Amino acid sequence: DLPAAPRIGRAAASLLMQKLDPNDLLAIGWGEATTTTLRYMAPVFPQSNISIVSLTGGVSAYIGTTGLYGPQNNAHLIPTPLRVSSEDLAEMLRVEPYVRNVLDMAATARFGLIGVGAVTSAATLVRYGYCSAAEIELFKRRGAVGDVLGYFYDADGEILDLDLHRHVVAVRPDDLRKIPNVAAAAAGPHKIDAILGMLRGKLANILVTDEDTATELLRRHG
Repeated sequence: DLPAAPRIGRAAASLLMQKLDPNDLLAIGWGEATTTTLRYMAPVFPQSNISIVSLTGGVSAYIGTTGLYGPQNNAHLIPTPLRVSSEDLAEMLRVEPYVRNVLDMAATARFGLIGVGAVTSAATLVRYGYCSAAEIELFKRRGAVGDVLGYFYDADGEILDLDLHRHVVAVRPDDLRKIPNVAAAAAGPHKIDAILGMLRGKLANILVTDEDTATELLRRHG
């Protein structure tokens, strides 16, 4: 059997390949679930002329490993980190014409693909240096159960008022909700609270997960 991440990535890729039409636009989030999914989808993109657009900064740092990043592919990526050093810089970057165009384009996509972050010191945001373990501990004390696109939310899916969010270069949660079909790829016992909060906050309307996670989600939701 494949480990969880490749299994979920393969399942998400299979779903999207069935749903996406030729010449479609797919908006992609940041993180390992997205990367794994795109790696499975890479051979299909040129054949179907599917374009990708990033929902956050920081995507170009890992998308090169998927075989999708290059002049031969129609990839529109926000050319910034996910998180920058100040609120002023984040605001300046958001209004730069190219960044603004990519953010606007992402909001017009018919399909989105996101990962769901757990609030732990092993989170991808910590491993990539966007958050410290101390910040994660603070967010947890403030009620955070998960993050999507670098925005942390509580158990009800309400986005928390954190200074971090003013430093993030990404599509806002309200604009993410306007994309008609958003698939979240996530699984594992450490992601249960994050997935439940994400679903309650309507940050995605399709969940790609495994049987054990689905069973626990149904048990907890019931």
